[in-house]
Amino acid sequence: MIKIRLAKSEEKSLIAELERKLDLEIPSLRPDETWVIEEKGELVGLARITDLGPAYFLSSVGLLPEKRGRGLARQLLQAVLKKRDKDVYLYTIIPEFFFHFGFQKVDPPAFLPSRSILDCQGCRPNQCLCLVRRKP
Repeated sequence: MIKIRLAKSEEKSLIAELERKLDLEIPSLRPDETWVIEEKGELVGLARITDLGPAYFLSSVGLLPEKRGRGLARQLLQAVLKKRDKDVYLYTIIPEFFFHFGFQKVDPPAFLPSRSILDCQGCRPNQCLCLVRRKP
């Protein structure tokens, strides 16, 4: 059975280890919320979202490779997006996944963190898009 919940402060080292495994470390961005998926007592995925004031920034969504393909990322994202009262922005190279949640392609607004903190240059910068999900 899986459990999706906000991370606990005492799980900081477990979350850091999971971020390293998923290559999702962003040391210069402190999130307001880290959500985790727990399965049989083990953290198997996470999502991080930061309140930037005018909007939220979803900086990470990831699952351990052996846990993918079971709809867990979908469930995690649904939990994170639930009852958000502002627009939610993100950068991604897999926009098709996020389109299913109502995200749309946009030009990044000035208040978003620079892509450089996400190492987009080391990824696929020509495929990286800025998306937004407008508040309901």
